[in-house]
Amino acid sequence: MIPEKERKLLHHEIGCLLLQGITNTAEVGENLIEIVNQLNEAIELVTEPALRLVCSHPPTHTHLFNVIGC
Repeated sequence: MIPEKERKLLHHEIGCLLLQGITNTAEVGENLIEIVNQLNEAIELVTEPALRLVCSHPPTHTHLFNVIGC
């Protein structure tokens, strides 16, 4: 089993990689739930205020596309 701290780091990295790999708003819509779920698992590590807000109140996919804080 992976220690909790390492798990949070992995979730954060996965969420950031998913978010950074998006090239258009259609991709955000397809991946919105997965991105938010990954970042929520590591919310303590998300330091960008706008991204924390996105994670706590998932927006429309167009708004998320404009908030890359990883």
